[in-house]
Amino acid sequence: MVALSVSDLHEFAKSIGVNKCWFENKKGKKRPHYDIKGKQIEKAIGAGAILVTRRELSTFLKENYDK
Repeated sequence: MVALSVSDLHEFAKSIGVNKCWFENKKGKKRPHYDIKGKQIEKAIGAGAILVTRRELSTFLKENYDK
């Protein structure tokens, strides 16, 4: 799960009950995200998230975090 800003990402994750300890942003990679699965995906979509392909996800991260 990703967002336009890390603060928005954390806020959304919290709103759907995703624990902040699941946040990932490997040093130097600029790929802040949460790995979610199963019912968490359903909750995220129900709260307004959009399901995308891996390619779309990669493009989003490059366009928004590789600056």
